[in-house]
Amino acid sequence: MRDGNTGKPQGNLNRIDCPSGVSLGQAAGFARPLARAYPRAVPGALTEVGAKGFTGVGTGRIEAWYPGVQRPNIVSRNVSGLALTQVAGGWRLTGDAAGAYSVEQSR
Repeated sequence: MRDGNTGKPQGNLNRIDCPSGVSLGQAAGFARPLARAYPRAVPGALTEVGAKGFTGVGTGRIEAWYPGVQRPNIVSRNVSGLALTQVAGGWRLTGDAAGAYSVEQSR
């Protein structure tokens, strides 16, 4: 949508030109961070989340998302039954955490 006073696209995540409806793509400041891996569900409390992984404390099921075609290399601590399943657009990680745990993507 365009602001009638400025003639520039407004600050939406997925910008659309109005009235044509043509996609202008994602706002540059958001596209890269949104393409990173992230935890979807974790037990207990997350203590840190970064571009390469996450840490937490708790016991139970972990689920995380890793975008891309290439299978990610994962290093974990106190996570058993770690599995990566390819899905549309990326990889789903599942596992079972016990106590203080960490999951990190190595290159």
